[in-house]
Amino acid sequence: MSLVHYLDVLFGAGIWQNATVDVTQAGKYNIVAGATATYNSATGAVDLTFTAADGGASLGVADLAALRAIGPSSRADKQSRNVKSDGNGNPAAYFFDTGFGAGVADDGVNLIKPTDLSVGSAGRWRRNPQITTGATPDTYVGRDANGIIQSIKSAIGAALIVGEQLRNSSAAGAGAQQYSPAFEFSGSGWSTGASAARALDWSVQQRATQGAEPTNELHFLAQAAGGGWVDGPRYEYSVAGGSGLKWGAAAGAVAIGQDPATSGAGAAWSLRGQKGFTGSVGGALTIGGGDGGTPGTNLAGDTNVELGQTVTSNSAAFNLKAAGSTFGRLSSNGSLLIESVAQALTLSSAGQLTIQSPAGLTQIEATGDLYLSSLQASPKFHFRGSGDNEVRTETLPHTGACTVTYAIGVTSVTCSQADQTAGSTNGAQHTYRAQNATGATSTGGKATLQGGGGTTAGGAAELTGGSGITNGNGGNATISGGVKAGSGVDGNVDLKTGSTSRLLVQPTLVQVLASQFQQVKAGPTNSTSNYTFDCTLGNIHEVTMVGNITALNFGTPKTGAVYVFVFIQDGTGSRTLSVPTNLKVAGGAFTLTTTAGKYDMLTCYYDGTNMRETCRAMNVSA
Repeated sequence: MSLVHYLDVLFGAGIWQNATVDVTQAGKYNIVAGATATYNSATGAVDLTFTAADGGASLGVADLAALRAIGPSSRADKQSRNVKSDGNGNPAAYFFDTGFGAGVADDGVNLIKPTDLSVGSAGRWRRNPQITTGATPDTYVGRDANGIIQSIKSAIGAALIVGEQLRNSSAAGAGAQQYSPAFEFSGSGWSTGASAARALDWSVQQRATQGAEPTNELHFLAQAAGGGWVDGPRYEYSVAGGSGLKWGAAAGAVAIGQDPATSGAGAAWSLRGQKGFTGSVGGALTIGGGDGGTPGTNLAGDTNVELGQTVTSNSAAFNLKAAGSTFGRLSSNGSLLIESVAQALTLSSAGQLTIQSPAGLTQIEATGDLYLSSLQASPKFHFRGSGDNEVRTETLPHTGACTVTYAIGVTSVTCSQADQTAGSTNGAQHTYRAQNATGATSTGGKATLQGGGGTTAGGAAELTGGSGITNGNGGNATISGGVKAGSGVDGNVDLKTGSTSRLLVQPTLVQVLASQFQQVKAGPTNSTSNYTFDCTLGNIHEVTMVGNITALNFGTPKTGAVYVFVFIQDGTGSRTLSVPTNLKVAGGAFTLTTTAGKYDMLTCYYDGTNMRETCRAMNVSA
């Protein structure tokens, strides 16, 4: 039965099917205009009362024999007739269809051939299979006293029970899908531009797209003023790939939103991926602009996350955060943390990219490598604090020089790490080095530590070990040449003033160049009977003889080093020295001058075992 036929019956028709529910609508609904139906609780049947209408033609007949006897002048196409007994003792509604039934015989109830037609003639009374009795009816389709069409079925519970169906019974073929009949809504709207009414229509239709598993789609289509249907939103489902909400290609811009609140705060929206089952990962949520039409040629669409407008100076906040976390707030008046724990994180801009904090800490960190890059040929990276004090780096991609520049207003530059506040862990090591070169004949990059120039005096460049804390020793400051690899040679240490080399330390030779060499003097100290020269304090050692030295020692001398030992008689004089066995002197003896205030000087070199005299100066005046 077509939808038009179905609605023909609904308008003015009340229909029941047998079940076990009382008929509460008895007497309220019409089978046709003026006819009433009453449920008879004593007999369990529905009693129909018919009236005549349309010029006296009866719209109700007693049985199928009376329906067959209706003449041609009273059985217009699609005209309904109600039969009190359909052959099974039940009331039923029939309509006459002139385009159906050619060559089809009667089936006794559903197809009724008028008595004046032959078997092969077109036209049949067709039964609306909607009215049955025999028990308390539980289904009703019809129109209430206010003219509202109703389809009522009771006792459904939680089951899926089909109430109405629009069905295409034809099977699809390859490249030939079979859509369902459409359900259409039609109305009218006023065009203020044209000062005229516009017919407006919506249709809902089931469609399919063929595939290994066809996609089952529910389409919403719209048209205005009969201008043709435009495919709007559709919901897709496939047993092979889940479900989704999409829009047709011609739908234009798509907006999902909500009308403004008429009072109070706006309603909150939540868009989330599916929660994972116990022990499983939650579903991802992806928001992205559309792909370019030709990858590598056309740009992909932008992905914009836009904050709501505000009437105050503080903007709304956009939060990127894990559940239960307060981190990841993107705001013009708060903190910003954009973080990737395991994968690469890229912040990019076609123009200027600014990361700043109005107050407090601005921090960019990575557990792995941290890259700041620009697509500009010769970019400048600015790191700026309050008062326009900034650090600027200027670089060329992949090749060329890299310069770190500080603003003029910066009076002090410190590269350091925050102190440890507890525990016994060693301080972190810092390394500043130039680039390694790995080519067969290449040279590693040069590292320069240089003070700034000045019109009165240039600034000093200092390399200083760390200071001891509490009772700690001061740290060493080490300058070393690079360590050789394989059959290479260790690097030199070249100390210069200006551009002139003054001290060249080579792996096998120390040269004093273009200047005098001044050795370090230790002392004078007062003697004791068992006295030690601490050779680590310098090359020249003085001792004032306040008593006789009976045991002389040399503390930690360096092999190949030259030392000068100066013995000074005090105001008493006559102090003596016992020469130790590891002091080899000329002639086998070294006797001090005993005159008060006199100096005796002995020059030796250390061969790794013994101090060996090279020269002496005796009885030297103070």
